[in-house]
Amino acid sequence: MGVSVEDTTMEGLRAVLQRALTLMWFGGGYSVGTLEMFTTAMASRLRDEGRGEIKDDVSLLRLLEGIRRKLGCAIRKKMPLEGKQVAALMGLGAPATDGQSWTGEWAAFQWMELVAVAVLGWAAFLRCCEIRNLQLCDLTWLESCVTVLVRKTKADQRGYTTSTRVDAACVDSPRCVYRFIKGYVLTVLGSCSRCDGCTKHRLPGEECPVCPWLFPTISCRGVQKEQLAERTLRGRLKAAVRRLEESGVATPGQATQTSVSSLRRGSDTEAAARGCRAELREAHGRWGAVAATRRSATAEPHYSAVKAGEKGAIMTVLHEALNESTQ
Repeated sequence: MGVSVEDTTMEGLRAVLQRALTLMWFGGGYSVGTLEMFTTAMASRLRDEGRGEIKDDVSLLRLLEGIRRKLGCAIRKKMPLEGKQVAALMGLGAPATDGQSWTGEWAAFQWMELVAVAVLGWAAFLRCCEIRNLQLCDLTWLESCVTVLVRKTKADQRGYTTSTRVDAACVDSPRCVYRFIKGYVLTVLGSCSRCDGCTKHRLPGEECPVCPWLFPTISCRGVQKEQLAERTLRGRLKAAVRRLEESGVATPGQATQTSVSSLRRGSDTEAAARGCRAELREAHGRWGAVAATRRSATAEPHYSAVKAGEKGAIMTVLHEALNESTQ
């Protein structure tokens, strides 16, 4: 609002904060959690500077309480992206340039990248930060599978690293995650091989200084060196779901309830609905990767393990979901 925090009194800052919260509520459509986080961040800064407690104001507390009553505090989960919807994305052609999500002569490459994000994120149970932080050297290609190395994620803040294996579908399957991602890498990045000087074998938990991002920024000027921006990723995914709405594959309004987390939520839901037990889904999705090492050896989950013959079960059912419409 053009106010200097250092030169404004506490009373003035409280008035500005109330106006800001009101505008974010009415005009911005922000959630209660975001508004409370914004208020807490402002309060923490002033407290650290020894300015006092900005929350010690009855009118500010009443405003926040009123916003909570109006908006509600119930947790709203994003809708899952189903297998048939991911399959539909794989079958759609590149959209026309719209000047927002798809721009310039590189719109086809932007669409190819978005579909690759959706396919790999859905198949490997990836979170948004995990998708964006992937580099070319995080993928280890074998004849019939690719291993995805996931670094410094939500369940692995210390960078111990975890991995998920994405198996290829049968040769006669019309849709295969392995073949699709490999085709994307060869088209956009030019090679599946690691660059000279790659440090991934020595420092698997660190960012490689020479290998490119698996999903780089693709603007109207072409493929850039920077990783794909989170805001761009979210906007393009919503635009893609709107295309599914137009074709009748997605329900009307689903785009507004879709986020990158819809990929992970959708594939886990699909696998659970097709009979994959929790231990298989937990291993594939890397849930509690660090906490698992601290489980008691006498607890029941300690004895429930993934059998050797079950390791490819998740990808088997996910490929079934992708290819159902063509059978």
